[in-house]
Amino acid sequence: MKLQKNSKIIEYYAFAFFIFLTLFFSGNVSAQDQQSTIEQRVESLSQQLPSVFIRPDEKALTGREDLILLIKRKLFEGYLSPSYQFTNNVFLSNNSRNNDSIFTLNGGVRFSTLVANKVNLFADLSVMLARYNDQNQLDYNAIQGVLGVSYAYGSWSTSLSYSPSFVYNRDLDNRLVNLHRISATVSRGFTIKENVIVSPYIVGQVTPSDPNDFGFYQADIGMQAIIGLRPDLRFSVGPRFYTKRYFDFFEDQTGKERRDSGAGFSAQLNWTPLEKISLSANMSFTSNNSTLTNNTYDAFTISPVVRLSVQF
Repeated sequence: MKLQKNSKIIEYYAFAFFIFLTLFFSGNVSAQDQQSTIEQRVESLSQQLPSVFIRPDEKALTGREDLILLIKRKLFEGYLSPSYQFTNNVFLSNNSRNNDSIFTLNGGVRFSTLVANKVNLFADLSVMLARYNDQNQLDYNAIQGVLGVSYAYGSWSTSLSYSPSFVYNRDLDNRLVNLHRISATVSRGFTIKENVIVSPYIVGQVTPSDPNDFGFYQADIGMQAIIGLRPDLRFSVGPRFYTKRYFDFFEDQTGKERRDSGAGFSAQLNWTPLEKISLSANMSFTSNNSTLTNNTYDAFTISPVVRLSVQF
């Protein structure tokens, strides 16, 4: 009994330690002249942030019971994830369409603990680098964090998270932008067949930034279908629709408010041949409409990803 109590104390201290590490990296930054350059970093980071919560009803699909919340797991997981991404619109503007390929390497440590079999506390701290094949001026490095809590009740799940990201240039001598994303999610899973789950969701978020060029409010609604092909192989696919309102920076600078809205579609095939290795192929398409013509774009992205992990 005493051991169990001490174990819980260690878990809470570990969670507090992750909060300290993540907040430690915040600070002031200088403005960046190339708007499309920062826009690319913001959009890229939002796609790269790690998923930290697996729904309990995915148990039937994953074949990986050590990942399910009701199964006892180790507190920490270290991971390394290289990927190679192709995009047909690297500047995210239909006025300047360019193909490019990007190599990214993301590595970090994840913390997760379950409280009362329903509440999951999670944290993630990672470092990422991105290197562009053609547009070398877009190369960047980033420190990313996630702090959050999720709650599962039957087929419903909710989560609240804080995700800071600090983006540097290639040489690490200039911090380009800080992002501080706060988001809330509500979703519900419907079991269509023994190996098929459909999960509609709603996400609301606010993302202050420094400099404030890209601070915004955003609301998403979407759906994801997860199909378990084998215990070690699953396919997920789904659409999303969003609306985004930027802070007053654009209106102050141009006299015109910036509002974006759009739709996206994504698909992923994930194979886990071994407990510590997973391979995935990801595809996404986004169509963004903006009140500022230069920020209207369509973009297609495809990327293979390798993920190596170890629990401790």
